[in-house]
Amino acid sequence: MQKSLSPRACLLHELIDLLCQVQDCAQRFMDLLIREQNRLRTLSLQELVSIHEAKFRLLEEVRSLDEKRSAVINQLAGEWAVPSETLTLGEIARRIGGHEGNLLRQLQQQLTSAVAAVREANSFTGMLVACALDFLHHGLRVCWGGGTAIPLYAHSGALQFVRTDAGLIERKG
Repeated sequence: MQKSLSPRACLLHELIDLLCQVQDCAQRFMDLLIREQNRLRTLSLQELVSIHEAKFRLLEEVRSLDEKRSAVINQLAGEWAVPSETLTLGEIARRIGGHEGNLLRQLQQQLTSAVAAVREANSFTGMLVACALDFLHHGLRVCWGGGTAIPLYAHSGALQFVRTDAGLIERKG
């Protein structure tokens, strides 16, 4: 005869499962960032569009998982009669102890490392985007000439009009 799990044990297993899914999402996001960096280096614009769409879908998945995680935390807080804001992964691990507590601590460390790696990769990707924009701006300045103001996006993402003085397009011959 199989022993049924208590509601608290079910919640803890659900939390661990959710954290494993978030960790998987973080790895997939990191893979997308690396693909994005490679495509930025080669200016493969069509592939960049599909990567951005995949990143958006992945972020939506993470948002959904986070909502579920929050619901589980709220239920655990109700079980323990504590405010949900005080229930960090470390606090949950301390309360439950044992194998599950150690597993939660390990998942917390892995997620913290994954988030730091994603932040670093995202920062590098931002630098590559800035370089790609500079390259495109320079190319447009060379092609558009005669002091024409052309619309370009700044590093901040704002649309700006840049005057050019080169003129391959304006030249004859």
